[in-house]
Amino acid sequence: MFFNHLYGFRSKPSRPRETPRTERPRTLHARMSGRGAPSFPPFTIPALILIAGAVIVGGVAYGARAAGRHLCVENSRFTLREVVLPANLPLLSREMVLEKAGIAPGDNLFARTPEQIRDGLLSVHAIKSASVSRQLPDRIDINLTVREPVARVGSNNGYSFIVDTDGLVFTLSARHRTLPLILGVDPTALEVGKSVLSEASRDAFEVLRVVETKGWQDILPLRIISIGHPEFLDLRLGGGQQIKILRAQIETGLKNAATALQRNKELGVRHTMYTATAVGSMISTP
Repeated sequence: MFFNHLYGFRSKPSRPRETPRTERPRTLHARMSGRGAPSFPPFTIPALILIAGAVIVGGVAYGARAAGRHLCVENSRFTLREVVLPANLPLLSREMVLEKAGIAPGDNLFARTPEQIRDGLLSVHAIKSASVSRQLPDRIDINLTVREPVARVGSNNGYSFIVDTDGLVFTLSARHRTLPLILGVDPTALEVGKSVLSEASRDAFEVLRVVETKGWQDILPLRIISIGHPEFLDLRLGGGQQIKILRAQIETGLKNAATALQRNKELGVRHTMYTATAVGSMISTP
């Protein structure tokens, strides 16, 4: 080392001895002998939260229903003691209304909902509309709109099919003999719950409407309305008169017929046949 310094030679710095490759410690990759920690799909936790929420909501709902039964349905304070119905119910008895409503005094006020009672009442074709309300603690009020009979259509063993202004057959009755009879209705429509309205019969109901709204019942006491002719309606009155009016001019024809009948009555002249002309005026013949 001295000679190296003396003659200007410098020794290269010694490098640390490199460990031979064969002597390097080997890194061992340990393999896990067990299954390790379980892994879950990403949607598992939200699903568990939803399930838990559903269980909680179901429990609350069940508890609410149980409380409702205890406070209302099973509470003797809410025993039904009175059912208020309209005073006048033609074609309907109180017993039948209560039966269709599914209620009776002594029931629990909350045993049936107002909607269930209403649906039961509307299954009766004679009832056009219904409203139901509870009056705590022991009463139910029922308001009904009953169909008004305006005519008869056909017959069955002495009973007539009764229709309202909408043409609905809502009952079969041996009464109402004074109602006008509409002849020529499709026989397949003669069934309770069906409508007899058609192109042929629609004008007959228009005749009934006009006579009612104009107040001509005494002048034109309708007994039969025949709808068989495509252009005319054949009317038979209680006094034996026969009137043919144009389908295209129903109101004009009825007005002219009422005027002619009234005038002949004042003159003491009796005619049995009145026929509408093309312009709706009446020609009367003995």
